[in-house]
Amino acid sequence: MSRFLSGLSSFSAVIALSAAIFVSPAQAEPPSESEISEWLWSNNKTEAERLGLRNSFELKNYLTIGEVTSSEDLKIFTSDELSATDWLLENSTNSPTLSATGTLADTPTGTLGDALTDLAGDLGDIKRWITVGQKLWEVIRNNQPVVNVKTQSVSVLPDFAPAWNEMETWRGPMAKSYTIAAKNLYGVTVISHTYTVAFHYGGSLEGRGQFLANATIIPTNVDVSWGFTLNSQVNVGQPLNTGTRANPVPGVDLGLEWSMSSVLKKSQGVDQFHVRGDGSSTHVNLY
Repeated sequence: MSRFLSGLSSFSAVIALSAAIFVSPAQAEPPSESEISEWLWSNNKTEAERLGLRNSFELKNYLTIGEVTSSEDLKIFTSDELSATDWLLENSTNSPTLSATGTLADTPTGTLGDALTDLAGDLGDIKRWITVGQKLWEVIRNNQPVVNVKTQSVSVLPDFAPAWNEMETWRGPMAKSYTIAAKNLYGVTVISHTYTVAFHYGGSLEGRGQFLANATIIPTNVDVSWGFTLNSQVNVGQPLNTGTRANPVPGVDLGLEWSMSSVLKKSQGVDQFHVRGDGSSTHVNLY
């Protein structure tokens, strides 16, 4: 589903060389915009003409990010579609291992090495909860999905449940997809990054609480044109109790931090999601 133009790697090398040429101790003033445009044209003329561009002005407009939008996709996922993914509770890489005494057992280095352990205070009989999973993980690196991205997720659970089968009423996964798209000055979409937010919810212990499991953001489709670079990562916030002390409903922020760039312009932003144990979620764009 992903498409990556082969000229991008050679273009990156050209950009690195341009930096060495233009940033010179002997040069008193930085090059003008027209000088940079002409240099880019002379070093990328073949690729530019392949794209139908005729001169340095058109190449500059092509490489300038003009508009970035984020929209929710209308696709509705079925349980069968999602059950084939890494979101299943029993198969989750980040599932916590609990000892007979109800505490976290030893885990292999790297599996939960960067795990969060956040106490939410005295929650009645459910005295503590823990957040298990990575606090930060890459989604897209230099236009390509990170290999292990589908194994990354975060769960918010009671910290003394003796086993997964002690918890019940799990529902989901809930899943929604969004697309971040960037257009250049010609109105052509040069970057498209579709990703899916998914999580299990409603898990209870002895009839109390609505907990979260396997909350994640994964790439669904990535399309980056020649001359542009896309990177993104997920940053997990601190969990909050959106319920009561007697019946906690944890909520946690998942921020998809993205960066889109060409040699002429860079745009950054965050798609912020707050997912909750009752299955609800909110989405905010921070550009």
